[in-house]
Amino acid sequence: MIPAEATRLGGLTLVTSFFLRAGIIHLAGNMYFLLAFGHAVENFLHPLRYLALTSLGAFIGDLAHIALDPRSPQ
Repeated sequence: MIPAEATRLGGLTLVTSFFLRAGIIHLAGNMYFLLAFGHAVENFLHPLRYLALTSLGAFIGDLAHIALDPRSPQ
């Protein structure tokens, strides 16, 4: 997600950025923590609330990225 172009494609980049990673190390770290903690958190929250939590977290992360550096080209 590029803060300077956050509304590109009608805001679709806010959704697709949730599935993108900065590289293989970033992906490996995400997968490790998902494997280590994801099942327990999902059992505690139940699947629908877990999905809502992860989606809300991704959206808030995008908004924070935009707020901290709105003209950032990356």
